[in-house]
Amino acid sequence: MNETSALKAPTTANSYDEWSRLREVVVGHSDLYNGHDIDSSFRLFYFDNVRPPIDVHRVEIPSQLLDELEEDIEELVKTLQYAKVKVLRPAPMRSHLLFGGQGKHHL
Repeated sequence: MNETSALKAPTTANSYDEWSRLREVVVGHSDLYNGHDIDSSFRLFYFDNVRPPIDVHRVEIPSQLLDELEEDIEELVKTLQYAKVKVLRPAPMRSHLLFGGQGKHHL
């Protein structure tokens, strides 16, 4: 592969279901995503062999990584649009919603 062909972007995007072209996709935002809640499967997969055991319920994500995540999402959107895929973007969230026994709550 020469340098010019490596820089060419594809003109279509496949849905990888073996028979159809990707026509439309929803791409969200990273707003309010500043940490990851640790559930039992995540804890077992990542922390199973850590000694002493880590008792963590939430991992905060550094702001630099969040900025890079937003840049990556915007580049993904541009790439999909270039490939003639209709990209739907929901409105960014303004607050967290918690769902529990008493209904939903804003943070």
